[in-house]
Amino acid sequence: METCIKILELSSVLGNLNKYLIIIGLLLLVLAILFLLRNKIGMKTVAICSLIGITSLSVYLGLEYHSTNKIFHSTRPMYDIKEFMEHQAIEPADFISDFEEIGQHVRQWYELAQQKNISLSELYQTYRKQVSQAQNKREYFDVLQRYFSELKNNHTALCYQTYKAHAGAEWRGDSLYVLVSYLKNPMKSGDRILEIDGKDILAWRDSMMHYVSASTDWTRSTATANFVFDSYTDTLRNYTLMRGDSLYHLTLPLHRDFRKLSEKMYQSDRRYHPFILKEHPQGDSLNHSEGASLYSLWPWLVAWEVEKLKEISPTFKDKSKIVIDLATTAEDQVEPALEMVRYFLKKPYVTIHQDTLLPHPQAYKGTLYVFVSRYTSAAAELFASILQESGSATLFGEETRGDFGCHIKTFCTSHGTLFTIGAGKTKLTTAGKQTEGEGLKPDISVRKSNDISLLKFVRKSHYKEIYKQ
Repeated sequence: METCIKILELSSVLGNLNKYLIIIGLLLLVLAILFLLRNKIGMKTVAICSLIGITSLSVYLGLEYHSTNKIFHSTRPMYDIKEFMEHQAIEPADFISDFEEIGQHVRQWYELAQQKNISLSELYQTYRKQVSQAQNKREYFDVLQRYFSELKNNHTALCYQTYKAHAGAEWRGDSLYVLVSYLKNPMKSGDRILEIDGKDILAWRDSMMHYVSASTDWTRSTATANFVFDSYTDTLRNYTLMRGDSLYHLTLPLHRDFRKLSEKMYQSDRRYHPFILKEHPQGDSLNHSEGASLYSLWPWLVAWEVEKLKEISPTFKDKSKIVIDLATTAEDQVEPALEMVRYFLKKPYVTIHQDTLLPHPQAYKGTLYVFVSRYTSAAAELFASILQESGSATLFGEETRGDFGCHIKTFCTSHGTLFTIGAGKTKLTTAGKQTEGEGLKPDISVRKSNDISLLKFVRKSHYKEIYKQ
């Protein structure tokens, strides 16, 4: 935690560079004026004023350095944080002061509140009362989760590790199903979940929606599935499931070492390297007209993969159709995404940052599809929107999360509470579409058609790659 705080503090100075340059510039201007007046006021006066000015600036920068712990991220919020809530060294006597720090940062940086009709002062007072009643860390973090959920932004949330199981769930209408399971127990993909910890699944979903950070109501509802086998505090869950006409009950442990296993697989098993082309099986709706092979690309929109894309881009030329799978993005960053998208761009495009992107000389010229889902967010959404609005690709799948228009700032309070804020005002794309609070609409909605074979194929393949041991 100490290393994390030091990094945050250092980045705080870098993130506020413009403000500091203005202050330093004004100080230099005053010193220059004093120097020009040295014959009238005397060199001794100039020296004293200069010393006072430099000392004041040093004190100011020092206070800023130690009081404001924040860092600008173009990636998902602090994906490398390994802290668990239970390990944070905070006592009940510190809850109020800790929450006051959080509220101060939220009021300063969360500009989306006005757009979302949220009164930050009223919200703060409501939850301050609840914080004052918290008796332990579990109760305090329960309040914090609900507070951040009410800010209605996917990037405004607590940053802690969770306990997990090797399984995933998915909402299909008002029914919850096991999407994938690699556990050594009776649970299988396709089983319907009826109860969690004795609570009816719809009642469970309604309660969990108060804890989910999301930018749209639809995303908030569907994202509750992420917590079926995932928890900040629980290490044991009870499930009632149905397979066919049979019911069965299952008690499942949630593990803290899940992350280590995932990291080990990502580092050692290169078979699922993000830029390996995988041939798609014949017979789906996207492949019936020409009968040509269809290939899938799974990109990680991160800096260290840019060179890999550059290396394999020549192999794109002999492929008539490619699907870029952004349905389940592991992690992504804005700058690499903007660099990578040029390899698939068919004409110049002006981004939400007012930069003009030009197609790369080796850009793919064939038929391009981008697979998106309820899990597609942040830089992956930006990547997909550029290809869609430029006419470079056809989007298919589900509506995305609707949260790629803000900067992500990460904070650490003096008591060690880690959280992020989606900072800045919402932006419009070149086509005038919202980037916050409104997901990308796919050109082909798989969920609304009878053909879900491709959706199943890509998701099943993805999960098998990740969880294969």
